[in-house]
Amino acid sequence: IISNPTSDFDRSEPGSDIFGEINKLEAYLENGGKLYVALDPYVKELKNLEAMITNWGITVAVGKSDDDVVLREIVRDNTNAITPDGYTFVATHADNGVANSIRDKVTEYGDGESVLVSAVARLKLDESKGAKPLLISGKSSSTHIGDRREDNGGSYAVSAYSVREEKSGKTSTVFVIPTAYITATDAFLSENYSNKDFLYSPLEVLFGSCRAPRGCNQINYTGQRLEN
Repeated sequence: IISNPTSDFDRSEPGSDIFGEINKLEAYLENGGKLYVALDPYVKELKNLEAMITNWGITVAVGKSDDDVVLREIVRDNTNAITPDGYTFVATHADNGVANSIRDKVTEYGDGESVLVSAVARLKLDESKGAKPLLISGKSSSTHIGDRREDNGGSYAVSAYSVREEKSGKTSTVFVIPTAYITATDAFLSENYSNKDFLYSPLEVLFGSCRAPRGCNQINYTGQRLEN
């Protein structure tokens, strides 16, 4: 799990004896690894990590601001928004086999299938590389770079996955969601949205993990220090 990295991962230079972080991730995936990536679109460009994800057919859309700075395209969905600016909205599950299975899991474990996203980037998908959407925005959505409207196409992928069979014969999986908000406390603990269940469901459907414990009783500690 790579959750909201604030700096890029390094890659080995050609001929170097150092095995870089990206190289390790690629070797892990080539051996049937399963990677979960959540990105904050307002963090500076993570060229190596995002290039690796692009090799799986999942690209975080970027453009240049009016002052020539590279920024990611942020999705705005006024129709399904819960905030006046349109940047915090309820995403819809895409219609494909895996997305439907995840939606069914979310519905099974929660009170509904609504997943709340905020400050989420647009994903461009190359289906020839196995990439498919999981969550999408509404049909009237637009993307923005700063205050400028960049695209008005609507129904953008805001979460995606890619599955492929490696030369080793093993199957590798990459899951990407370009927002840091998916695990924000107000969304994660809300009874009105299924963010918690959506977070766990790809681990079961895509990664084949055992069931994560849910509905556990919360214990309030008097202090924050953990001791052995």
